Amino acid sequence: MFILVSLMLLSLILGILIPGVNKLDKRKKIYLFIMFSLLTLVSAFRDSSVGIDTKNYYDIFNQVGVLGLMRSFSTLSVEKGFIFLNYFINTMSFGGFQSLLFIMHLIISISVAFYIYKYSENVIISTFLYVVLVFSSTLNISRQFIAVAFVLICLHFIFKKKLSLSILFFVLAVLFHKSSAVFLPLLLFAKKSVKFNKKIFFSVLTIGVISIFAIEHLINVFINMFTKYQYYLSTDYFIRTKDISLPFLLGYVLVAVCAILLIIKDEKILEIKHEPYYINTILFLGNILCMIASSFSWLASRMIPYFQISLLVILPTTMNRLLYKDPLIRVYLYSILILIFIFYGVRSFYLDPHGLLPFSFFWEK
Repeated sequence: MFILVSLMLLSLILGILIPGVNKLDKRKKIYLFIMFSLLTLVSAFRDSSVGIDTKNYYDIFNQVGVLGLMRSFSTLSVEKGFIFLNYFINTMSFGGFQSLLFIMHLIISISVAFYIYKYSENVIISTFLYVVLVFSSTLNISRQFIAVAFVLICLHFIFKKKLSLSILFFVLAVLFHKSSAVFLPLLLFAKKSVKFNKKIFFSVLTIGVISIFAIEHLINVFINMFTKYQYYLSTDYFIRTKDISLPFLLGYVLVAVCAILLIIKDEKILEIKHEPYYINTILFLGNILCMIASSFSWLASRMIPYFQISLLVILPTTMNRLLYKDPLIRVYLYSILILIFIFYGVRSFYLDPHGLLPFSFFWEK
């Protein structure tokens, strides 16, 4: 727990030690490089007992080494991209399982740091939120977060209207986790002739609001349409696993409302490229929808990692733009949010939902 709390506090302290992080591009890069290098090293050097799924990755790594590539494809029920990565690391014969963890978390760190660098207006707050809300999950469901990483790069190329590169990273994401296929419709906006404007934004928003009141019905429709998934109904995937954290849900809804108000207001106030902000807002609304759905479906909770990353961009950007004339109020609000998230982070690390404790490094065996 000490290492997790230390990283959380370091994300704030480093922002103080490097003044002008959010204003000077070079210092922004230095801050992100230091923080995400540390996060990568901590992730890569953890023991196989750290993280509920890490032991499974360790077993898959050894199985691929024994079976080889083609037999692994036909034998193991894991996405082909992950099998190929395991095979590649095995053939390198350098560092073993720790090399696999290093490559996995290097991909994750580079993608998240890049996304924060490009689309956040406060890299310190974004990195702090990442450590508090997301980093622990990456130490558990690492394979899915590789898919999340590729989705983030895919989104970047969608914003840049580079269709071929968008498709490439979308395919890579699916090769590591099939659940990332939900982002297929967004590829439409990689075409130069298609814009994600206000009209489309509010159309998607309306559909999203309606979906909140029909989540169970939509899941049943999906299961009936794709009968091969009906066996999930008799498993724990559709058993209520936890209650929604109402304070956090209300906080997220408040952030979403503020983001929508910012979009409704004069676009001169926004002063950012609109399409990335529109799409990140929609993704954040998807996060809220998944939070609600996860109260009765474990399956929905597995979709949260894709959408949760949007908070790292939406929260600081929305606060900066809505309060651009009131910097003092903005500082007060950031201070309150930091205290709330520090409390949440310490509590979350202590409860250890991802099986990270006792945290140990591989050489401590």
